[in-house]
Amino acid sequence: DHWGWGKRGAGGGGLDEVRTHWGFLGIEGDCFKASFKCISRTMKYLDCPSLSAASAELAGVDLGDHLLDVKLEAYSCKIAGIDKKLTRSLEQRYMDVLSASSPQLSCSPVGPLTDPSSRRLLINLICTLNASNPDHDFSNISVDQLSREKDTNMVITRIDSALETAYHILGRSYRERLWNAVDQVIRVHECEIYSFSADEDSEDSVDGRLWSFHVLFYNRKMKKVLLFSCASVMHTSDVVLDDEDVQFGMDD
Repeated sequence: DHWGWGKRGAGGGGLDEVRTHWGFLGIEGDCFKASFKCISRTMKYLDCPSLSAASAELAGVDLGDHLLDVKLEAYSCKIAGIDKKLTRSLEQRYMDVLSASSPQLSCSPVGPLTDPSSRRLLINLICTLNASNPDHDFSNISVDQLSREKDTNMVITRIDSALETAYHILGRSYRERLWNAVDQVIRVHECEIYSFSADEDSEDSVDGRLWSFHVLFYNRKMKKVLLFSCASVMHTSDVVLDDEDVQFGMDD
């Protein structure tokens, strides 16, 4: 597997046979968009001072010819009130469509889409991306743009490698403060971890980004998602790059 680290994020799930879009699940048009916005509101932003402080230190670090653009945010997945009724309604609609769909839908990075818990997880991950990026709509992403990361320590190592220069600038103690803040909020080693790979038409491909990563830590017991997204952006952001993708192999 590969992370979507690079100017042109590649689908990391290796599920070419699935290519499952939300439209394929039968939820299309204005009705779907309105419903999805309602679901997005259930993702409550969690104010975490230590996480905000770590993010503020890292964001905007000047690495010479480029800067770091960082999102380090936590959200609650708890659903209440009218949103519960909406979610149940969408679940039933998914079931109706899936019952007539390909058996290949039993395989996806978030688990079998025939399983309600897998569909809820997929909704939570997409809603987190939407909540953290209000100017973008991730409702039509393909399932194979998500990859399940099996090795927590490897994920941390890859992030540390990408941020090595920033750590040097911010001082040796910064890395410890960063991961302490993340662990305090989400308990990293209790999480399911997913990486998101942007497609070639996304902003990662055109706005002068040298590399980027988008990692979602999901703690099922705590009902929280933490998004750690970082991009290396050129000072002259309107320059279109021709650099090769920066990808890192992930061991099984």
